Amino acid sequence: MCASNKHNKIRSVIACSTPVSFKDPLVQFVKIAATANKLIQKFSGYDGFLPFKDNNPEHPHLNYKNIPIASIHQLLVLIDKTKLRLKKLTCPALLIQADNDPVVEPSSMADILNRIGSSSVDYHWISSGRHGILHENTDDCQQKVIDFISKQHN
Repeated sequence: MCASNKHNKIRSVIACSTPVSFKDPLVQFVKIAATANKLIQKFSGYDGFLPFKDNNPEHPHLNYKNIPIASIHQLLVLIDKTKLRLKKLTCPALLIQADNDPVVEPSSMADILNRIGSSSVDYHWISSGRHGILHENTDDCQQKVIDFISKQHN
């Protein structure tokens, strides 16, 4: 989102496994759950009826086993605001997405590509059923990032 503001002088953007749409169909109910939780907290002092969503992370040493519903809701708000600003993104961009990501719908990359304002966009589809492809360096993702950054400095 910062890169869409020209005053920030950001030279390039890299996004990997970037969510616009999620595979979990229950995500559509997060706003309702977050609102209900807030009401319950306000009137009773309890955390709400569903304060956390269970998570089975690929990397339990890095990711939460339980994700706060309020955090998921804030992520969805950020995604909506970012989608509206993508047309203002004019710096070079690199997008990397697994074709069978278990968290993010692969259509997310096409959505970003259709919205982005930059005429200089590189993208890579990675053959993987994993979400953490950059961390795992699947198909040499880290080198793709390094190459993109190096290209920006030439």
